Amino acid sequence: MKKLAKYAAKILDTVTADLEVGGARKIETNTVYQALHVDRIAGDMFALAHYYKQNGDSVADPDMVFYRRVIGGETVWYPVTFQNSMTYQEAIVFKDGQVQGYKPNLVKELASFANMWMKNVKEQQNLSALKKAA
Repeated sequence: MKKLAKYAAKILDTVTADLEVGGARKIETNTVYQALHVDRIAGDMFALAHYYKQNGDSVADPDMVFYRRVIGGETVWYPVTFQNSMTYQEAIVFKDGQVQGYKPNLVKELASFANMWMKNVKEQQNLSALKKAA
């Protein structure tokens, strides 16, 4: 299964650090760009999203769920779902906290998008501690 690149994993490690299950944070170090909303929705499941207002409603675009695993001492991240105002895609299917199946091509596509998105988040939100990672 396609995991995110190491630089993207480091960015995810940073923005999710110390979040308890049910916890959330908003990262907004630059008001020119949309804030990043980070939620720990279950044990090793995290949701990240940008929001904009449309007709008074908050609309997530994009909104992704990621799954974190530690393999051989290395933290790796996988894209689980992607959603925007037009579509919802589920790349990895879970049942009772266990992976039941996945769509290899969609996982690869979402990992590629997430790698690019995490680079943008790093730049837009001034995550200077990670300058050497990307």
